[in-house]
Amino acid sequence: MNTRNKVWLGLTICLAIALCAGAADAQQLTVAVTSSGTQTTSPGSTVNAGQFTVTNGYATNQTITAVQLSISNPNLFASMTMTATGSDNSSQSISVPLQTSSTITFASPVPLNVNQPAASFGLTATIAGSAATATPVSGIDSMMFASIVWPHSQSASRIFLTMLSLLAVGMLWMDGRLRPRHLVVLLLALVLAASEVGCGSCSGSLFGCGGSNTGTGSSDQQVTGITTPVTLTLTGVPADLGTITSQN
Repeated sequence: MNTRNKVWLGLTICLAIALCAGAADAQQLTVAVTSSGTQTTSPGSTVNAGQFTVTNGYATNQTITAVQLSISNPNLFASMTMTATGSDNSSQSISVPLQTSSTITFASPVPLNVNQPAASFGLTATIAGSAATATPVSGIDSMMFASIVWPHSQSASRIFLTMLSLLAVGMLWMDGRLRPRHLVVLLLALVLAASEVGCGSCSGSLFGCGGSNTGTGSSDQQVTGITTPVTLTLTGVPADLGTITSQN
């Protein structure tokens, strides 16, 4: 074989390798964020929490059966929904489990057909709680809640409630036995504590507000995985859908 033939053979081999590598790279599913959900909102609002697409780089039709989602602060939300639109334009909405590592399993596999648009996914979130704002009246620019425990100052009166409880315990210790007046003082302390939780600000309350969903704070959402009936190569994950911040 002369030198010229060797050169052409070498070029042919390099071209074949390049084409094979390109074909291998194309054989994958690709996740891409198309709309970030980063924003500041308020309790009770419903917002766009981010959108993304999945592109089919294989030569055959594929389907998606589930999406894995990371939610850094699930207590921020009252509910979350993912809407999936397949490449055939079919659509379905699924409730998202509010967990730090959440799997959204679709009722029907989401189509990823060859030579058709990418499948698209949209996340919608409702922030926990309700807005505590009011129209200003006579210079008042915020809503205040009544409390029968004094002084309140927008937080639980820990000192007052603690002193009242200690008074009841002290009376019991001095008398040496339980008397009706001890029960009256303890009952009064419990009634005031319950009123404090119900009427005062929950923030910093001595006995807490109850419930697990806060409605304030921040949470970052990320797509961490895609489930398909067969093992496929996936790129673009984790894909950050943005950070939602809620404040009163």
